[in-house]
Amino acid sequence: MKDTNSNGHRLLIQKLLVSIHYLTLFRDEVVLVEKTPSLLGGSFSPSVIHEELGEILAAVDALSQQEKLIRSTFWYEEDSFRLMNQSLNIVGNWVQGIDYVLDNCESKSVFQAIIGDNRPRVFGVLIDVFTSLRVTNLAIKEESDYPVLLDPVHLFKERVKETKKAELLAKIDAMVPKEERLTEEIPVIRPTELLEANSDGVIKKIRHYLFDNKGLVYVVDAQEDLKDEIASYNVFDRFQGAYDSISDALVIVENVLEQLEVRGEEKVDEAGHVVSQTTVPLYLLIYGQNKLVKDSRFESLLEELSSYAGRSDLHLLYYRAY
Repeated sequence: MKDTNSNGHRLLIQKLLVSIHYLTLFRDEVVLVEKTPSLLGGSFSPSVIHEELGEILAAVDALSQQEKLIRSTFWYEEDSFRLMNQSLNIVGNWVQGIDYVLDNCESKSVFQAIIGDNRPRVFGVLIDVFTSLRVTNLAIKEESDYPVLLDPVHLFKERVKETKKAELLAKIDAMVPKEERLTEEIPVIRPTELLEANSDGVIKKIRHYLFDNKGLVYVVDAQEDLKDEIASYNVFDRFQGAYDSISDALVIVENVLEQLEVRGEEKVDEAGHVVSQTTVPLYLLIYGQNKLVKDSRFESLLEELSSYAGRSDLHLLYYRAY
């Protein structure tokens, strides 16, 4: 994980760039729906679809200048970035702009139909991107150390207006059909027991553990199916991922083992309940374990890791792929 104390402003800029990335994807998906109103069936007239989605696109396009400003600050030193941020309210304006886009979407009947329980499956990508845009904006708000993120008056209004984080995440979860929702139950997986899932399913797991929980998330991909997600989420303090690199994969598993060694053994009472000090959970997802385990070094590390299986703070998920 990254040291936020020494490089906080760089991490903040990286998170802003992730937000820009999702906003760009979101715009592309909205344009697709606007140009192909038949995707919504006969629920709305083409004129209503064009009008409402056009207003959403206008809200997105209004952030274009702010996007350029954020990109221009990438190489600034921390003092320069703080000065620019205080002068131009770079972060605050972006966060408020994204909030406006999100609120605009939720106020439109067409968009409500897109994210509703009876939505067509064709909108899966749009909903995933919309959800990612929301949680990334939430991460910028909560994890930033910069007091100028929002002015006090606006911050007060936001706190009155917005729901608590748990309620917000519940809303996000409600956007996903019930049969696709993730459960909190995480099986204990040993090296010989591999889960079956496509990359989309694994991505949803990653998002769930990163945004719905407070633990440390480690992800290893034997090839490149998870490349984009790993590259995007590596800017988060609680995430570390690697793809298509056995060397990087070994480092990540070693990092997990080091975390466990520092924590020591868990203490349990006679009833089997953990009584030792509570620690944040560790999530390790390995996609393509069947391929990676062909390397004897990786196999040895997994064997060592298996000795920790059953700990309440360790969640191992090994997937067969490729």
